[in-house]
Amino acid sequence: MAFVVEDGTGLPTANAYASIAALKAYLGDRGVDYSAVSDTNLEQAIVRATDYIDAGHVFRGYKSTLDQALEWPRHSIVNRDGRIVTGVPEEVRRACYEYAWREASGTDIDPDPDFQTSGGQVIEEQVGPIRKKYAEGVAASERRRIPAADRWLARFIESSARLVRA
Repeated sequence: MAFVVEDGTGLPTANAYASIAALKAYLGDRGVDYSAVSDTNLEQAIVRATDYIDAGHVFRGYKSTLDQALEWPRHSIVNRDGRIVTGVPEEVRRACYEYAWREASGTDIDPDPDFQTSGGQVIEEQVGPIRKKYAEGVAASERRRIPAADRWLARFIESSARLVRA
């Protein structure tokens, strides 16, 4: 399948929220050296990050078109300022950059202060298309999320809390 970046119109063939050039610009602005990772690996990481965003979250609103491939763009979404969101919001793209870089670079290993001295093993598990690595013995509830990415998406995620009248 070809690498097709969603342009905000609801493409039926899109499989990415970010381009390689945009990912590189984002990383470069933050002083991240991505030179050791090939464009092919970055592209694949972007697709996996997009898959993770779409499969791992229930977003507010609804898809803009019936035949669009990805969850974004969406209708009936407002930002923090109360303005209607159109296309793919920058927050979703930034989350994609963060997830993609963690995937491409393998930097999602959770630190464990006792890991180095205990001789523990690194455990790897797959959650959707994203692989997570953590130190043996770290409880699932203690495993670090990717807060830089999770924060960007939080404002668009459907709340699971429901009010019930008594």
